[in-house]
Amino acid sequence: MNMEDLQIQMEILKDNLQKTEDAYKSLFRHLESDRQIFKDSLIHNIKLSIEPYLQKLKDTNLSETQMQYLSIIENNLEDVISPLDKHITVNFFQLTPMEIQIANLIKIGKTTKEIADLLHLSEKTISTHRNNIRKKLGLKHTKVPLRSYLLNTEELSS
Repeated sequence: MNMEDLQIQMEILKDNLQKTEDAYKSLFRHLESDRQIFKDSLIHNIKLSIEPYLQKLKDTNLSETQMQYLSIIENNLEDVISPLDKHITVNFFQLTPMEIQIANLIKIGKTTKEIADLLHLSEKTISTHRNNIRKKLGLKHTKVPLRSYLLNTEELSS
């Protein structure tokens, strides 16, 4: 193999190395983006799916021991969230916290009446929230069942 052939081989190797480096950089950007989305989703779900119920528990007639356990749970949740909660960027369909809470209850199979009883609201109020959720999700004039849609929607579940 002569010097010219070696130079051509070196150029090919250099080009392949550059393409590989570019592919790794692109993959790394996608992984970082996915990691951020996961962190945002985790924080979002804790803050809007768990914390309202912890607050409702606080508002009930708990014993001193139960209040201490509840406080421990809240502190532990905060410890889990705080390293992740530097910047939340995910926008979940522009749903309000109440709509997200209701959507999560619909997703686990609760009926309008059960949700109304659980949240101490009227069935009409829950129906209004359901209609608003359908509108914001683009389901207003479709026959797609809300629960089925929510079960297949990653943004509300992860």
